[in-house]
Amino acid sequence: MTYKTNSLLLYFLLLCFVSYAQQEKILLHQGNALYKQQKFLEAEQKFGLAKTLNPNQFESSFNEANALYKQKMFDKALPIFRNALELSDTKEQKAKTYHNIGNSYLQTQKIDAAIESYKQALRNNPNDEQTRYNLAYAMQLKQKQDQNKKQDNKQNQDQKQEEQKQQNQNKKEDQNNKKDQDKQQESESQNKDQESESNKASKPKKESMSKEDAERMLKAIQNQENKLQQKKKIKLDGERIRIEKDW
Repeated sequence: MTYKTNSLLLYFLLLCFVSYAQQEKILLHQGNALYKQQKFLEAEQKFGLAKTLNPNQFESSFNEANALYKQKMFDKALPIFRNALELSDTKEQKAKTYHNIGNSYLQTQKIDAAIESYKQALRNNPNDEQTRYNLAYAMQLKQKQDQNKKQDNKQNQDQKQEEQKQQNQNKKEDQNNKKDQDKQQESESQNKDQESESNKASKPKKESMSKEDAERMLKAIQNQENKLQQKKKIKLDGERIRIEKDW
C-alpha cells in the first residue's frame, strides 16, 4: 500500500513537472513570437511567467531582460541580466549576457562599466565583432568624456583665477579709496584746526585791570568830580539875587 502510494505521488509529481516544462516552453515560444513582432511589453510578460514556472532557466531571464531593454527600461533590465549571467552555463551565454549588460550601461551613461562589460564579453567570445565594435565606440566616448572633463576643469580654473584677480582688484581699489578718504578727512581736520586758530587770533583780547589801576582810576574820577563841584559852588557864590522893591 505504501509502495503504491509513493508511486502514485511520484507519477503525479512527474506529470506536474512535465506539465510545467511544457507550459514553460509554450510561454517562451509565445514570448519569442511577440518579441519578433516588437510587442515588447507582451513579450516581457510571457517571459516573466515562464521565469515564475522555472526561476533557474537562463533563457527566461535573458529574454525578459531583452524585452525590458527594448522598452528603454535599462535600469530595470540590468539586475535581470545579471541574474541571467549567474544562470549561464556556457561561454556563449556569458558573452551574450555581458554584451547586453554593456549596452545597458552605455545607455545609462555609465561608460566605464560598459567598457568593462564588453571586455568580459570578448574574454568569453573573442571573435564577436559586434562586441569589439561596441567596445571601441565606448572607449571613444570615454576619451571624449575625459577631454570634455579636462576642458571643463580648465575653464573652471580659469574662471576661478579671473574671479580671484577681480577680487584682488576690488580689494586694491577699496584700499585706495580708503586712503583717499583718510587723506580727505585729515585735510578737513587740518582746515578746521587752522580756522579755529584764525578765529582765536581775530578775537580781541580782554585786558585785565589790576586793583591799583582801578583805585587810581576811581580816585581820578573822584578828583574830577570834586573839581566840578567846586566850580559850581564858585558860580553860585558869585551870583547875587536882585530883589526889586515893591514900592
